[in-house]
Amino acid sequence: MTDSARHNQASPAYRSRRPWLIAWILVVSTLIGFIFVSRYQAIDKDHASANLNSTVACLLIWLATVFFLLIARSWRLGLATLCVPILIGVLLSILFRVERVDGELRPHFAFRWTSVEQLPTIKPEVEAAANEALFKARTTDWGQFLGPSRNANADSFSIDTDWQNNPPQEVWRQSIGEGWSGFAVRGDAAITMEQRNDQEWVSAYNIQSGSLVWRYAIDAKHSDPLGGPGPRCTPIIHEDWVIACSAVSQVVCLKLTTGEAVWAKDLNALMGVSPSELLESVNYGRSGSPLVFEKTVIVPLGGKAKTAGSLIALDIHSGDEVWRSGDFQISYASPMLVSMLGSEQILYPTKDDLISCDPRTGKQLWTFHYDGCEEAPNVAQPICIDEQTLFLSKGYGVGARLVDVRKSPTSDSLDSVWEASLQKENRTIMRTKFTNPIYHDQHIYGLSDGILECIEARTLKRKWKGGRYRQGQVVLTKNTLLVSAEDGRVVLVALDHQQHKELAEFQAIRGVTWNPPTLVGDLLLLRNSNEVACFQLNLKDEQL
Repeated sequence: MTDSARHNQASPAYRSRRPWLIAWILVVSTLIGFIFVSRYQAIDKDHASANLNSTVACLLIWLATVFFLLIARSWRLGLATLCVPILIGVLLSILFRVERVDGELRPHFAFRWTSVEQLPTIKPEVEAAANEALFKARTTDWGQFLGPSRNANADSFSIDTDWQNNPPQEVWRQSIGEGWSGFAVRGDAAITMEQRNDQEWVSAYNIQSGSLVWRYAIDAKHSDPLGGPGPRCTPIIHEDWVIACSAVSQVVCLKLTTGEAVWAKDLNALMGVSPSELLESVNYGRSGSPLVFEKTVIVPLGGKAKTAGSLIALDIHSGDEVWRSGDFQISYASPMLVSMLGSEQILYPTKDDLISCDPRTGKQLWTFHYDGCEEAPNVAQPICIDEQTLFLSKGYGVGARLVDVRKSPTSDSLDSVWEASLQKENRTIMRTKFTNPIYHDQHIYGLSDGILECIEARTLKRKWKGGRYRQGQVVLTKNTLLVSAEDGRVVLVALDHQQHKELAEFQAIRGVTWNPPTLVGDLLLLRNSNEVACFQLNLKDEQL
């Protein structure tokens, strides 16, 4: 060591900076280790948490480095380390905008001066009187949220998985208004909801051509910083009507063939709240899709935090209120009809609880507390394993539940005392976030924190986990699982509880894709907040 080096090492300035240097090394090393651990654990856990943790850790590394340089009196380098990233961030914010955030909290950017593609003009392709031919019912119709049985099952079709030789054929493609609605299909008419400027549209498209047949406009606009703009509900087709629910205002009943209003009810007025007051308590808006039972339509109601209504039933002919049930705040889920121990019940996962009510009177039968909060909404639909066993799933570290539902043995009427109790739980599996799991042959299939997983329905034990499709959706066919990935890919996975095996895939659309897909015979409809496309698939053995 030279004399000058010994002098520098022994200098008071060096000695005063050395503890800070050691502290900086320890802090940065710890934060880098934290990033590696978070990324490694994300293989089986929530990638959104890993991305958030990594971002915060990088920010702390930057601030610690700036702090050390200033303490060490390296003023120029410290100010440069502080200012240069800020200037780069300002420049990037001038050039780009955050278009949306995906299910793993990754921002998607767009150039600020990118021209917005024009949406389809309103030119009905045929006269209203001739529209009736478009709405002729077929056995392949997909008339509501998650299909005919409200469980994402299209298990009467077998898909030809040889997409290398017989790939899906694009029928049509076009831009569409924003929103996370799916399609309800009757005949050749596909009906969805979308945001057009300051209006929510209920839109009917010709599934063969993509032409707009009719639209009904609701003066409302909803936007959430994470969820993005637009309505969330999937309309339901019942007999000669279409029922749809706005994210912030009305539920409407329309004529199926023309889109003309039969009736419209302002749900906020029924609860005595304004749209802004509703969104203070439900920042994602009304997201539940309507359910029709006999002569009523049942929708989530909502309201202020302490004066919310869970469900409301309206007369399907007039829109008049028939009953209300529950005072729990609404969630992202939808009401569904099930049969338990011989009794028809409406199940609805609210913000904090799963509730059951009599579909004819609204009388609340039982409740089960179900790990809810504003930042971690209940989304997935319950699954009936048998007449008294329900399967529940949720992301955000909650996982899977089996719930046992019973009634008093002393009475067979609906006045019996019902009870719901936890039978089993497993917080490490089936953590569904924006998607619904599939039940088939005593097994559950679903996207657990974005990775496809198969578990035993009655033991909650994992059989396999593989294929990262992020926060997409899953549809069951006769021979496959059809997965629409968050990035717009469509993947066929073997319906096999022994192993994960991808059979085929193709890129269907581009952009964040959370919307549920619609499978109508050999036609697959897929949309997101940017575009919609229709593809023809080859089926095996079936004659449509």
